[in-house]
Amino acid sequence: MDQRVVEESPRVEFGGFLGRGIVQDETDRIGVEESLTEHLTVGVLTLYIRLNIVFPVDVSFSLQGIDFEWDHRKAERNVKNHGLPFEEAAEAFLDPFYQQGDASTFRELREFILGYSNRQRLLLVVYVERVQRFRIISARAATRQERKQYEEA
Repeated sequence: MDQRVVEESPRVEFGGFLGRGIVQDETDRIGVEESLTEHLTVGVLTLYIRLNIVFPVDVSFSLQGIDFEWDHRKAERNVKNHGLPFEEAAEAFLDPFYQQGDASTFRELREFILGYSNRQRLLLVVYVERVQRFRIISARAATRQERKQYEEA
């Protein structure tokens, strides 16, 4: 079977099992998790590996006492696709009139925040609330409809 490598995760070594997950899409992600689960039966360890291999988070950022985290590769893609760094996206959480909503997918409970950055750009930021921090998933400029929603509230 021909398999393209899109994103290669870090090495994991535990109990004589050495793995390197290769994740291309949802099907591959499930395959990596199933493969690791077959070799690792400890639930906590499996969760640790899933969070660090499939959903890597390697940047921590703090802004006025609020802690954020994100994957630096995802942040770089966000700048390329939307022209918006996650550091600016974090500023939307400081908007006193921000609005929140549900942005969940079938895999994960997610929320969005609609708020202004310090550069006076209205942003839509998708995030996951973790213990004492927010993991930023994506950020972009708000659409006309989202701007109208913000202004009417």
